[in-house]
Amino acid sequence: APYVSSNCTEGVNHLNGRKALNYARIRKIDSDFGRTNRQRTLILAVFEKLRHSDINTLTTLVNTAASMVTTDMTKGSITSLVTAFLPKIATLKINTYAVPFDGSYKSTYVRGMAVLVPDLYAIKQLLFEEYMPFN
Repeated sequence: APYVSSNCTEGVNHLNGRKALNYARIRKIDSDFGRTNRQRTLILAVFEKLRHSDINTLTTLVNTAASMVTTDMTKGSITSLVTAFLPKIATLKINTYAVPFDGSYKSTYVRGMAVLVPDLYAIKQLLFEEYMPFN
């Protein structure tokens, strides 16, 4: 289904997994920037729900997700990261950014396809300023 649901209203809606995935994938109502904004909105909503979850729910989620991911990290490394991260989840602040951001790309055509060509220097500068504020 291309749209989430005909019974969704403006504002906060509770979506099951399928509806959330459909919401994140909608292409026909606006631009790719709108779609990636919906994806960020969805990720933040999931994080907010997790923020208020108990340790058993979070542990079950991590174990379930781990079985669906291929990585070169050891189970011990993952466990250490999760153990360090879980106590911080309630106070963690998340920022989201669209890359490329406004003014850091130009539109062009490549082999007949509309594409965005990023200004890698401008993007690098923004990321550096955001994540290395003390250098």
